[in-house]
Amino acid sequence: MLIDNINNLDRAYEFAEKCNESAVWSQLAKAQLGNDMVKEAIDSYIKADDPSQYMEVVSVASKSSTLFTMSFPLVISISSNSARSLIMQVALPR
Repeated sequence: MLIDNINNLDRAYEFAEKCNESAVWSQLAKAQLGNDMVKEAIDSYIKADDPSQYMEVVSVASKSSTLFTMSFPLVISISSNSARSLIMQVALPR
């Protein structure tokens, strides 16, 4: 609702942290990705444990300078296998 009605991603992030539900993190991630906030979107998709949009993440990241500024330690700290695959595809330059 915060995302759709007032487009306040900071407040939406705070809400996601408070409720900590996968569906909320996924919605936030989608909105972040739509605003070219690639790193933030990846972090949110990881918290959601939702790799379903990995192709979109790769597409947006490949068009963004973020692709080359994301840090490798982020890849190492991921616990979910599906999220790890997502991050590795985005974070590692080809």
